[in-house]
Amino acid sequence: ETRHLYRSIGDALAQFFGGWNVSLLTADDRLLGQIDLKPNRTNAFNNGGIPCTLAHYYIFTGEEKAALRAEWEERRKERLSQPLSSGARMATEPNSTGVAPAPPPLPPASRSDARCPRQSV
Repeated sequence: ETRHLYRSIGDALAQFFGGWNVSLLTADDRLLGQIDLKPNRTNAFNNGGIPCTLAHYYIFTGEEKAALRAEWEERRKERLSQPLSSGARMATEPNSTGVAPAPPPLPPASRSDARCPRQSV
């Protein structure tokens, strides 16, 4: 089936073509999702009267992937080490009963704020 072919193409690209720029032409955009790679950009056009998409990819090497993961993890650690804002602390700190406070009630809607379906005349 074509979906399996595109999945195999994505697997082969990731395994053997790290560091390459690759472009794929397809008449079915749904098949690009089977590749399991995110395109850098796409171009839509007609090829012989058939609507097509040309998807451009950069295939990361294993070292590039590892460096990106390490950078992401470092940013995550930095973000989690920052203290919470006062609003976030208030929402997460338990009150005297040991339960986080409930959000404040919403104000009652006025008649002019009420969302009523329009009636056709």
